[in-house]
Amino acid sequence: MLMGQGDPVSKAMLKLMEGKAPTNVAINGTIDVTPTDKDSVLTSLKIDLKSDATTNSMINHTTANITASLDQMGKIEFDAEEIYAESGDLYIKIDGLAEAMNDLSTMTQGASLQNSMVTDCVDNDGTSTNCLSEDMTVDMAPEESGLAVFDAFSGVIEIIDGEWLRVSVDQLKAATDSIDSNNSLSCLTDVAQEAKNSSNSIAELYRKYPFIGSTTEGVTVASKNSPVYRVMFDREKFTSYSDALKDSTIVKKAISCLGDDNVTINESAVDDLDKLPNIYVEVDKDNNFSRMYFETALKSASSSTCECDDYRECDCEDEDDAEETVVANMKVDLGLTYPSSINVAEPTEYQDFVTVLQQIMMSSYGTTDETVIAE
Repeated sequence: MLMGQGDPVSKAMLKLMEGKAPTNVAINGTIDVTPTDKDSVLTSLKIDLKSDATTNSMINHTTANITASLDQMGKIEFDAEEIYAESGDLYIKIDGLAEAMNDLSTMTQGASLQNSMVTDCVDNDGTSTNCLSEDMTVDMAPEESGLAVFDAFSGVIEIIDGEWLRVSVDQLKAATDSIDSNNSLSCLTDVAQEAKNSSNSIAELYRKYPFIGSTTEGVTVASKNSPVYRVMFDREKFTSYSDALKDSTIVKKAISCLGDDNVTINESAVDDLDKLPNIYVEVDKDNNFSRMYFETALKSASSSTCECDDYRECDCEDEDDAEETVVANMKVDLGLTYPSSINVAEPTEYQDFVTVLQQIMMSSYGTTDETVIAE
């Protein structure tokens, strides 16, 4: 295992902490999710992701092509797009949602029809097989095919599909103020900016305790542009780094933003390192991360399970004893490049988010009278 200043991964990490990494980054990659339940209708979900962003601000332009494969039915596909502009306005657009929902309703209708036309038949030897019901009519009512469910959302989909929705900087601020009534978020934002300006102190701690290293042993991930390294962690150095970081001025200021009653320092952070998936990276000739790859299992949240008898007397399993269940496997493969400049253009045609929200609510109420919503 490589550690310290000679390690390419540690070099790239130190460059980030020093604030010397490029401010413009372009991300291009895929996220693949595969459910583990063999009876799941969703067999796979793929997201093709592209993003141009500046690391010293929130300015970015991100696009995602989303493809869902459905068991024995086919695929549905739509696009999502997001822009955070220099003005502070946020823009969101979904393309192809109406077509995707129409495809889904058609698939659902076909699957419902096919399943309804198949009945159990018993052969002469007593074997049960599937056969077609001769008296089954092909015509089905929308309620029976599931189309009525999609019809309920058709008005909303027509309003938002293919349209840029703008959340203005004032609307974002109002939403933030309502959530962040004690100004914790704005306080943390100020601390984060201060941390950027004093990155040398954080980098100095990492130089003293370089807890991130790498190895090429046992790496099976295929290379794209540079050698692939598996990220390794030195537990002892990470413990020393964490202890020193907790005592730093920046962290103490962040804790004060939240208030002492709201903060608990996770003392098991070192043990949590063992729970991380294997992370693989590529590093370019300028000591910048050029790729990140990992696979991980998505688990359902732990919850108590109860068994009840006919008299509603229940025996519940304690939440602490309940085991998490793996519901899907996820693979993330992201490439990173660093262009000299990024152009994030604001849409010139858009609808106001609040206005659209009112339209959606009126559509749900089945009225065009805004006074009904106000009441």
